Amino acid sequence: MQPPIQPFMRAQLPLAAYWQALVEQPQLRLSRWLTTAADRPLLHDYLLGLSTGAEAPLHRLPPAADWTSPAAGAAKAPISWLEHPGPNAEDQLRTHLASRRPQRLLVLEDSATQPWQRLARWFPAAVHTCAPAVSMQQVLAELRGAEAPDEPAGRFQRQFHQLSEAIARADSAAVASCSAACLAACAALPGAGAAVTVWLASGQYFLAQKQADEALRCFGGALACAEAAFAAGDAAAGLLSVQVWLGEAAAWQQRRRGPAALAALQQAADRAAQLEAGLLGVEAARQLGLALDQAGQPRPALASYQRGLALAEQLPAGQRPAATINALGDAYLKCPRARPEHELVRARIAQLLA
Repeated sequence: MQPPIQPFMRAQLPLAAYWQALVEQPQLRLSRWLTTAADRPLLHDYLLGLSTGAEAPLHRLPPAADWTSPAAGAAKAPISWLEHPGPNAEDQLRTHLASRRPQRLLVLEDSATQPWQRLARWFPAAVHTCAPAVSMQQVLAELRGAEAPDEPAGRFQRQFHQLSEAIARADSAAVASCSAACLAACAALPGAGAAVTVWLASGQYFLAQKQADEALRCFGGALACAEAAFAAGDAAAGLLSVQVWLGEAAAWQQRRRGPAALAALQQAADRAAQLEAGLLGVEAARQLGLALDQAGQPRPALASYQRGLALAEQLPAGQRPAATINALGDAYLKCPRARPEHELVRARIAQLLA
């Protein structure tokens, strides 16, 4: 049985692809993440994690902040989260986009009313819109089937909650000790899912803190657990390995170890293809293509983009990640060897997002 906290963490894993796609497209100055009131807490919690710590990649604007002032545009993080848009938000956002100020903004927007959808029509090259596929209803349904608090899963839940709080405080020493306690609690649980989740969460934290060596140690622990379970026939653990390799690649890139990052991305792409992991496969192919491009290998890069696009076309319409597909399309079109295919690629991207 999966530990009670696992569904929540698993539900948030796909959000990393949406965030990474935004980070890698500096021309986008407003990112609209569409969500329902029920699912909003999942996205809100994820963004809180990104905006925690002295070197957080996301700047959370406080409720009373005047984000239109020049001082707000000088935040240390390159992207600011407009958590509390005011009643005149559309006019302010329109003025901001028209001014070409460097500040980049992210907003959570109600998917039913979409009050700022006109901005996407007015500024198509600067506004990014996505609808992350997360479901709080599914998370709660899984949590209702959890074991009692005095059972091993309940003990793990308490330890993992402490780890989550340590991550939110950006307390690296506490993260390390809470991670060790969580892993000790995992010994009483069946399967590798809980242990991999602990290692992965710790690795992502240290990666965000730019502690690449510690992140690599955590990703190594996650990979050992996941691959042992996959070798024993657990296909779900094989999918977790894809997530680990993507994180490992980012850590190697922080260390400026391009060949090691490339090797990790190749493993992620190969495993995603082996297990027919559509969403993860698209993201792995996109990241691998970028890495190959940067390594001066345009022909293999083009092949990776082509594979990613083919995988996206195999996904059901409601499960196609718009942010990842847009990012894949942009990278594909920038590849020098793709010039003869530009019109066809644009048509395929448009069809995917229609």
